[in-house]
Amino acid sequence: MADNVTLPGTGEVVGAVEKSDESYVQKMALDLGSGTTSKVIVAGRQASADSIPVADSHHDALSPESPASAAIAETATRVVNTNASRRGLILTNLSSGNISLAFAPSVPVLGKGITLQPGSSWMMTRDCFSTAQIDAIAEEADSELAIQEFS
Repeated sequence: MADNVTLPGTGEVVGAVEKSDESYVQKMALDLGSGTTSKVIVAGRQASADSIPVADSHHDALSPESPASAAIAETATRVVNTNASRRGLILTNLSSGNISLAFAPSVPVLGKGITLQPGSSWMMTRDCFSTAQIDAIAEEADSELAIQEFS
């Protein structure tokens, strides 16, 4: 794309910036609160101080760890350790009573925070992502919690 191209049928001019590989990326005028300024939009990362990162809809595949389970007690029980490599987590309550979760340094309280009813699951998403240790407390002794962690 050459710089300052007129769009057919609209008469609007589109600006572009030439990259080092001689390809072009479109410039956009954004109102950043103090007037209009031109910034380069880059998918997935901030390429330079004058560019704006944009979330990419394509994600790398996650690597599943071995499926596991934990017997959750009526007192705080470790579910998963702190894991800097964690990129996802699914927990499923396989018991007949409720199980409540807490992220370290918090202590789990039955019926507070994330509470899994029998047969329900909780999936960690990018909106509630954490690499912290997770503990749980159960309504009934030896309540089974299925664990699927991803890195």
